[in-house]
Amino acid sequence: MRGLSVCSGIYRHCYMTHVRSGFVIIIAAIASIAGALPALAQGEDNPLQFKTDFARIGGEIGLSSVWQSGIYTADCGVFDKGARINPTIALAYDTPLTSFIRFEALVGYEGLSVSSSYNSHELQTVSIQKVGSSEMQIARAPVDFENQGTASFSSLFAMPSIKIYPTKWLYAGGGLFAGLLMGGKSQYTKNILSKSVDIPDYGLAEVYYPDTESSDPYSKVYPAQDIPNKSGLMFGAVTYVGAEFSINRRIKAGPRLLYQLPFNAAVSDPQLKLNAFMFLIGLRMDLH
Repeated sequence: MRGLSVCSGIYRHCYMTHVRSGFVIIIAAIASIAGALPALAQGEDNPLQFKTDFARIGGEIGLSSVWQSGIYTADCGVFDKGARINPTIALAYDTPLTSFIRFEALVGYEGLSVSSSYNSHELQTVSIQKVGSSEMQIARAPVDFENQGTASFSSLFAMPSIKIYPTKWLYAGGGLFAGLLMGGKSQYTKNILSKSVDIPDYGLAEVYYPDTESSDPYSKVYPAQDIPNKSGLMFGAVTYVGAEFSINRRIKAGPRLLYQLPFNAAVSDPQLKLNAFMFLIGLRMDLH
């Protein structure tokens, strides 16, 4: 027995756990870095006392938990909740404006992909061969599915901001970002959950995809598709907190937590916005 149509549905139950798992990874990373950074600074008499009177160059690298606001479609699926862990890397420049305020600019790359899923209980038109008969019969049977979708984006971004240092090692800041949006592909996967169903007048029967449709009898991956109505540019605001520790008299390193709030949608119709919460490790070197 096999399903002939996989796009119809009676109801669906949405769920999403990616954001929770993303924050668990970020918190674990913070704990690891917090333990490692003091060890890097043992060569200094006082690692918290270093000058910030010079312009600096450096970089940031880390992970971002990206989640969606709005919906996207992937073949037969419509997804309104999703998230994913993505990489972020950037070059950095900052320069002092006052003794405790600095201007900073980041230029880099960030992944902005999300993964989504929901379960559905659908009446499927199926073909079945009754025992003792060589003819194929057509029947309707309820089948449970897991619907999975991915929307893949990335961005080349510029992020100017102002950093305020209430102490020599702790800072907070905020600014704007502009990004050139790249990618824009969606992909749909439909997994059979109820691998057998009880059909009146036919009995218990196995549910699977024929090998002409999928190499996996219980999972069908549809071809990737371009997402229409994609924006070319993204704009938004950022806010962050972080810490810096001295490695030597010219080099500082430390963690940063950054929240990125988009002003405009990555996709206009249907509307889809991509929010991001980042955990970054930064390195700065004085230019003197």
